[in-house]
This record gives sequence, structure tokens and C-alpha cells, in this order.
Amino acid sequence: MSEISKGFEQRRSEWSDIQDHLWFLHDAVMEEGARVVVELGTRDGNSTSAFLTALESNKGKGHLWSIDITPVNAPAAWWRSGLWTFIFGDDLKVRDHVPDDIDILFIDTSHYYDHTLSELRLYGPRSKTILLHDVDLEEPWGKPRKDPKFPVRAAIGTWIAEAEHRTVEYLEGSHGLGVIR
Repeated sequence: MSEISKGFEQRRSEWSDIQDHLWFLHDAVMEEGARVVVELGTRDGNSTSAFLTALESNKGKGHLWSIDITPVNAPAAWWRSGLWTFIFGDDLKVRDHVPDDIDILFIDTSHYYDHTLSELRLYGPRSKTILLHDVDLEEPWGKPRKDPKFPVRAAIGTWIAEAEHRTVEYLEGSHGLGVIR
């Protein structure tokens, strides 16, 4: 078992706010045969670990681009893997640093309605599958609410109404996961 896979197994066994969805993230990459995965929001790297393990299992036939406004403290195996690029910056300003066509887009950033909707509008049209964490979060943590309740879910609803031929399903657990296809 590789260092990346061992790290994923450890992260799956420890509580996190996305723990219930880690296998789903992994399996989405495997089922799609995804070669281009873009992650908006990295934080502790739990979702990153799921994506990298799947890409590694897929014989390294893919790459993950992670974007965050906070530097990440990632395991050395991630940096050495050749499967991962970390981009330090505002995801709305660095779109040109990732491929145009995205197999899987994962969004777990500010959770503000306007920001999430802007991410969907910027990255969504060229993404096959879009995964959004915290759809069941009533308001962003520690931030006064000016957005509608459940701002991520509301942004999805607005974008789905704008987008053609898109559907959404919602998965329960770990603050919910939206899956747009």
C-alpha cells in the first residue's frame, strides 16, 4: 500500500466534517475514469487524499489541481506523486491555471451564496460532474448571515436553473453533498 493510500485510510478512520463522503469522492474519480480533477478548497486535505488515492489507483492517468487561499501542509508523498498541483490563490482569479475541460469539480470553499454561484458559473460549464460539500449547512460557520439559508444549496438551485441539461442529487451525512451531472 502506498503512502498516499495509507494516508487516505487513516483520514477515513478519523472524524472530519466530510468523513461520510470520502469514499464517494474516491469512487466518483474511479467510475468516471477522471483524468482532470479540480478541487476548490483544500483545508486539511481530506478530500484531496480521496482524490489522490483514486488517481493513483487509476495507474496515475490523471491529475488533481487544488486551489485554496490558505497554504496547505501536505504530506511529502503528495508533492512527490506527480499527480497533484497546489495553487495558492483566489479560485475566482486563477481559473486559467487549470485545464479548460474538467472531469470532476469539487467545491468546498467559503459557503457564501454569491461566491459559490460565481464558482459554478466560472468552472461549471466545462465540468462533467460537480460535487459540492456542505449543502446542508444553514449558514457559513462563524459568519453573520446575509445570504439565504443553506447558501450552497441555494447557489446550486440558481445555477441549475441557468444551466442546460443538468441534474442534481443530494447525499446526506457530513453536512451534505450535492452532485451535479
